[in-house]
Amino acid sequence: MELLNLLLKLSSRLHSVVYTRLCESGNARVFRLHIYILIYSVLSLLNRDLEYLKACILAETFYIGGECQSSGNCCSGIMLFSNGYPLDTVAKFQDALSKDFKYQRFNYHSGAAHRIQSYDCSQLSKNNRCLDYENRPDFCRLYPYSYFIEKGFLRSGCGYNVRLRNSLPIFWYPPLRRYIQSILLTQSF
Repeated sequence: MELLNLLLKLSSRLHSVVYTRLCESGNARVFRLHIYILIYSVLSLLNRDLEYLKACILAETFYIGGECQSSGNCCSGIMLFSNGYPLDTVAKFQDALSKDFKYQRFNYHSGAAHRIQSYDCSQLSKNNRCLDYENRPDFCRLYPYSYFIEKGFLRSGCGYNVRLRNSLPIFWYPPLRRYIQSILLTQSF
């Protein structure tokens, strides 16, 4: 994490020095994206945690527009996560529930070998509106952004859509390039 902070500070300094000399004002987002990609590539080679940078790259590359259509797609048939890990067993769900009461609003559907296949929110009304909107969990508040960053796509019918902000830069690091390409294949631009 210290290396990540150092590289982010370096990118900020690079941005201010190089940007003012080399970039035109309309290209700031593209320049930041290139810096993020460079840092991501370096950190990948060092086997560092890259979720924050991946989120930065997605935010600079894609735009999410639209509005909620009250389809209920974001509230039913979903997988819950805690600290980045799926709550795919009853034991994991019970552990997460003991740490955060907001999980109590979810009902799970289990499959073979007591594995949880998906969850439905008990606070979803018949007209697909949240009955406890003010107290909803953070991952609900951050939808569709959190879902897109985690999954690389949005569920169909929700009313939100993903668009490219600019033409794509060159992604040097092959796993990152494949990830971005997989997003492009799942979305219709």
